[in-house]
Amino acid sequence: MRNGKKVLVIGLVLLAGFTSSASAVTKGMKKVVEDALDFSVRQSMSMFGEMKDQKGILPRTAKDGEMITCDSGWWTSGFYPGTLWYCYEYSNDPQVRAAAEEMTLRVEKQKYTTSNHDVGFIINCSFGNGYRLTRNEAYREVIETAAKSLSTRFHPVTGCTRSWNSKKWQFSVIIDNMMNLELFTVASSMTGDNSYYNKAKSHADRTMINHFRPDGSSYHVVSYDTITGKVLNQVTHQG
Repeated sequence: MRNGKKVLVIGLVLLAGFTSSASAVTKGMKKVVEDALDFSVRQSMSMFGEMKDQKGILPRTAKDGEMITCDSGWWTSGFYPGTLWYCYEYSNDPQVRAAAEEMTLRVEKQKYTTSNHDVGFIINCSFGNGYRLTRNEAYREVIETAAKSLSTRFHPVTGCTRSWNSKKWQFSVIIDNMMNLELFTVASSMTGDNSYYNKAKSHADRTMINHFRPDGSSYHVVSYDTITGKVLNQVTHQG
Protein backbone atom coordinates (compact mmCIF):
# COMPACT_ATOMS: atom_id res chain seq x y z
CA MET A 1 0.00 0.00 0.00
CA ARG A 2 2.83 2.35 0.89
CA ASN A 3 4.45 1.84 -2.50
CA GLY A 4 1.10 2.43 -4.17
CA LYS A 5 0.66 5.69 -2.27
CA LYS A 6 4.17 6.77 -3.21
CA VAL A 7 3.48 6.12 -6.87
CA LEU A 8 0.22 8.06 -6.62
CA VAL A 9 1.88 11.03 -4.91
CA ILE A 10 4.75 11.06 -7.40
CA GLY A 11 2.24 10.90 -10.25
CA LEU A 12 0.23 13.82 -8.86
CA VAL A 13 3.39 15.89 -8.38
CA LEU A 14 4.50 15.20 -11.95
CA LEU A 15 1.03 16.02 -13.28
CA ALA A 16 0.96 19.28 -11.34
CA GLY A 17 4.40 20.15 -12.65
CA PHE A 18 3.43 19.30 -16.21
CA THR A 19 0.20 21.32 -15.94
CA SER A 20 2.08 24.31 -14.54
CA SER A 21 4.70 24.03 -17.29
CA ALA A 22 2.05 23.70 -20.00
CA SER A 23 0.25 26.75 -18.62
CA ALA A 24 3.48 28.74 -18.71
CA VAL A 25 4.10 27.67 -22.30
CA THR A 26 0.55 28.66 -23.24
CA LYS A 27 0.92 32.08 -21.62
CA GLY A 28 4.30 32.54 -23.27
CA MET A 29 2.92 31.61 -26.67
CA LYS A 30 -0.04 33.95 -26.17
CA LYS A 31 2.38 36.83 -25.62
CA VAL A 32 4.40 35.84 -28.70
CA VAL A 33 1.22 35.89 -30.80
CA GLU A 34 0.01 39.18 -29.34
CA ASP A 35 3.41 40.82 -29.86
CA ALA A 36 3.43 39.65 -33.47
CA LEU A 37 -0.07 40.99 -34.07
CA ASP A 38 0.73 44.30 -32.40
CA PHE A 39 3.79 44.61 -34.63
CA SER A 40 1.67 43.78 -37.69
CA VAL A 41 -0.77 46.55 -36.82
CA ARG A 42 2.05 49.07 -36.42
CA GLN A 43 3.67 48.02 -39.69
CA SER A 44 0.39 48.07 -41.60
CA MET A 45 -0.43 51.55 -40.31
CA SER A 46 3.09 52.72 -41.11
CA MET A 47 2.50 51.59 -44.68
CA PHE A 48 -0.80 53.46 -44.68
CA GLY A 49 1.09 56.59 -43.67
CA GLU A 50 3.10 56.25 -46.89
CA MET A 51 0.10 55.40 -49.05
CA LYS A 52 -2.71 57.68 -47.85
CA ASP A 53 -1.79 60.67 -50.03
CA GLN A 54 -1.22 58.54 -53.15
CA LYS A 55 -4.79 58.47 -54.41
CA GLY A 56 -5.89 55.27 -56.10
CA ILE A 57 -2.58 53.54 -55.45
CA LEU A 58 -2.04 50.37 -53.40
CA PRO A 59 1.07 48.50 -52.24
CA ARG A 60 2.14 45.61 -54.44
CA THR A 61 5.49 44.34 -53.16
CA ALA A 62 8.95 45.53 -52.11
CA LYS A 63 12.26 45.40 -53.92
CA ASP A 64 15.63 46.44 -52.50
CA GLY A 65 13.87 48.10 -49.59
CA GLU A 66 11.61 50.17 -51.82
CA MET A 67 7.85 49.79 -52.06
CA ILE A 68 6.42 48.93 -55.46
CA THR A 69 2.84 50.06 -55.94
CA CYS A 70 -0.04 49.18 -58.25
CA ASP A 71 -3.51 50.35 -59.18
CA SER A 72 -6.67 48.43 -58.36
CA GLY A 73 -6.47 46.32 -61.51
CA TRP A 74 -3.38 44.42 -60.31
CA TRP A 75 -4.24 41.01 -58.89
CA THR A 76 -2.83 41.72 -55.40
CA SER A 77 -4.71 45.00 -54.93
CA GLY A 78 -7.26 43.65 -52.44
CA PHE A 79 -4.73 42.03 -50.12
CA TYR A 80 -3.57 45.15 -48.27
CA PRO A 81 -7.12 46.40 -47.58
CA GLY A 82 -7.90 42.90 -46.33
CA THR A 83 -4.84 42.98 -44.06
CA LEU A 84 -6.04 46.26 -42.57
CA TRP A 85 -9.45 44.75 -41.86
CA TYR A 86 -7.78 41.86 -40.02
CA CYS A 87 -5.71 44.39 -38.08
CA TYR A 88 -8.89 46.23 -37.15
CA GLU A 89 -10.57 42.99 -36.12
CA TYR A 90 -7.70 42.35 -33.72
CA SER A 91 -7.12 45.89 -32.44
CA ASN A 92 -10.61 47.44 -32.58
CA ASP A 93 -8.75 50.69 -33.26
CA PRO A 94 -10.91 53.29 -35.07
CA GLN A 95 -7.84 54.66 -36.86
CA VAL A 96 -7.12 51.24 -38.31
CA ARG A 97 -10.75 50.96 -39.39
CA ALA A 98 -10.54 54.34 -41.12
CA ALA A 99 -7.41 53.18 -42.96
CA ALA A 100 -9.13 49.95 -43.99
CA GLU A 101 -12.13 51.89 -45.29
CA GLU A 102 -9.93 54.25 -47.28
CA MET A 103 -7.88 51.50 -48.93
CA THR A 104 -10.94 49.33 -49.56
CA LEU A 105 -12.65 52.09 -51.54
CA ARG A 106 -9.62 52.19 -53.84
CA VAL A 107 -10.52 48.81 -55.33
CA GLU A 108 -14.27 49.39 -55.67
CA LYS A 109 -14.31 49.78 -59.44
CA GLN A 110 -13.04 46.22 -59.79
CA LYS A 111 -16.56 45.04 -58.98
CA TYR A 112 -17.28 45.45 -62.69
CA THR A 113 -14.31 43.35 -63.83
CA THR A 114 -15.25 40.50 -66.16
CA SER A 115 -11.91 40.09 -67.93
CA ASN A 116 -10.26 37.89 -65.28
CA HIS A 117 -11.01 35.77 -62.22
CA ASP A 118 -8.97 37.87 -59.78
CA VAL A 119 -12.04 39.97 -59.03
CA GLY A 120 -12.97 37.18 -56.61
CA PHE A 121 -10.24 37.76 -54.08
CA ILE A 122 -9.71 41.44 -54.92
CA ILE A 123 -13.23 42.18 -53.70
CA ASN A 124 -13.70 39.49 -51.07
CA CYS A 125 -10.43 40.27 -49.26
CA SER A 126 -11.34 43.95 -49.10
CA PHE A 127 -15.10 44.47 -49.20
CA GLY A 128 -15.83 40.94 -47.99
CA ASN A 129 -13.90 41.43 -44.75
CA GLY A 130 -15.24 44.96 -44.44
CA TYR A 131 -18.82 43.76 -44.66
CA ARG A 132 -18.16 40.86 -42.29
CA LEU A 133 -16.92 43.27 -39.61
CA THR A 134 -19.15 46.33 -40.17
CA ARG A 135 -22.29 45.17 -42.01
CA ASN A 136 -21.98 48.26 -44.18
CA GLU A 137 -24.75 47.92 -46.77
CA ALA A 138 -22.71 49.77 -49.37
CA TYR A 139 -20.12 46.98 -49.13
CA ARG A 140 -22.84 44.41 -49.66
CA GLU A 141 -23.78 45.99 -52.99
CA VAL A 142 -20.16 45.85 -54.15
CA ILE A 143 -19.90 42.15 -53.24
CA GLU A 144 -23.10 41.27 -55.07
CA THR A 145 -22.05 43.20 -58.18
CA ALA A 146 -18.61 41.55 -58.15
CA ALA A 147 -20.20 38.09 -57.86
CA LYS A 148 -22.33 38.85 -60.92
CA SER A 149 -19.18 39.95 -62.77
CA LEU A 150 -17.32 36.77 -61.83
CA SER A 151 -20.34 34.70 -62.84
CA THR A 152 -19.86 35.81 -66.45
CA ARG A 153 -16.71 33.68 -66.50
CA PHE A 154 -18.50 30.49 -65.49
CA HIS A 155 -18.97 27.97 -68.32
CA PRO A 156 -21.73 25.39 -67.76
CA VAL A 157 -20.17 22.74 -70.04
CA THR A 158 -16.77 22.79 -68.35
CA GLY A 159 -18.40 23.40 -64.98
CA CYS A 160 -15.66 25.92 -64.14
CA THR A 161 -14.91 29.61 -63.95
CA ARG A 162 -12.36 30.64 -66.53
CA SER A 163 -9.07 32.02 -65.25
CA TRP A 164 -7.24 33.57 -68.19
CA ASN A 165 -8.31 34.77 -71.62
CA SER A 166 -5.24 33.12 -73.10
CA LYS A 167 -5.03 31.96 -76.72
CA LYS A 168 -2.55 29.32 -75.59
CA TRP A 169 -5.35 27.23 -74.06
CA GLN A 170 -8.96 26.84 -75.09
CA PHE A 171 -10.41 27.30 -71.58
CA SER A 172 -7.76 27.70 -68.89
CA VAL A 173 -8.42 27.08 -65.22
CA ILE A 174 -5.56 27.58 -62.76
CA ILE A 175 -5.43 26.10 -59.26
CA ASP A 176 -5.28 29.65 -57.86
CA ASN A 177 -8.88 30.07 -58.97
CA MET A 178 -9.99 28.16 -55.88
CA MET A 179 -9.24 31.33 -53.89
CA ASN A 180 -11.90 33.21 -55.84
CA LEU A 181 -14.76 30.86 -55.03
CA GLU A 182 -15.36 32.36 -51.59
CA LEU A 183 -16.85 35.44 -53.26
CA PHE A 184 -19.54 33.14 -54.67
CA THR A 185 -20.28 31.50 -51.32
CA VAL A 186 -20.44 34.88 -49.55
CA ALA A 187 -22.77 36.29 -52.20
CA SER A 188 -24.92 33.18 -51.99
CA SER A 189 -25.27 33.56 -48.22
CA MET A 190 -26.11 37.24 -48.59
CA THR A 191 -28.69 36.95 -51.32
CA GLY A 192 -30.09 33.46 -50.91
CA ASP A 193 -29.26 32.90 -54.59
CA ASN A 194 -27.98 29.32 -54.74
CA SER A 195 -26.70 29.74 -58.28
CA TYR A 196 -23.55 31.35 -56.84
CA TYR A 197 -23.00 28.45 -54.46
CA ASN A 198 -23.65 25.94 -57.24
CA LYS A 199 -21.00 27.56 -59.43
CA ALA A 200 -18.47 27.42 -56.59
CA LYS A 201 -19.24 23.77 -55.85
CA SER A 202 -19.11 22.77 -59.51
CA HIS A 203 -15.72 24.43 -59.95
CA ALA A 204 -14.35 22.85 -56.76
CA ASP A 205 -15.62 19.39 -57.73
CA ARG A 206 -14.04 19.61 -61.17
CA THR A 207 -10.79 20.84 -59.61
CA MET A 208 -10.67 17.84 -57.25
CA ILE A 209 -11.08 15.48 -60.18
CA ASN A 210 -8.78 17.08 -62.75
CA HIS A 211 -6.15 19.22 -61.03
CA PHE A 212 -4.41 16.65 -58.84
CA ARG A 213 -1.83 14.02 -59.65
CA PRO A 214 -1.84 10.58 -57.96
CA ASP A 215 0.84 11.78 -55.49
CA GLY A 216 -1.39 14.64 -54.31
CA SER A 217 0.51 17.44 -56.04
CA SER A 218 -1.43 19.71 -58.39
CA TYR A 219 -1.13 20.93 -61.93
CA HIS A 220 -1.12 24.68 -62.28
CA VAL A 221 -3.28 24.84 -65.41
CA VAL A 222 -6.01 22.58 -66.70
CA SER A 223 -7.51 23.47 -70.07
CA TYR A 224 -10.95 22.20 -71.03
CA ASP A 225 -12.77 21.67 -74.30
CA THR A 226 -15.73 24.05 -74.27
CA ILE A 227 -17.80 21.77 -76.53
CA THR A 228 -17.36 18.48 -74.68
CA GLY A 229 -16.10 19.64 -71.28
CA LYS A 230 -13.21 17.15 -71.49
CA VAL A 231 -9.69 17.92 -70.27
CA LEU A 232 -7.35 18.94 -73.09
CA ASN A 233 -4.18 19.87 -71.16
CA GLN A 234 -2.76 19.48 -67.67
CA VAL A 235 0.40 21.57 -67.32
CA THR A 236 2.39 23.74 -64.93
CA HIS A 237 2.87 27.20 -66.38
CA GLN A 238 4.14 28.77 -63.15
CA GLY A 239 5.50 27.33 -59.94
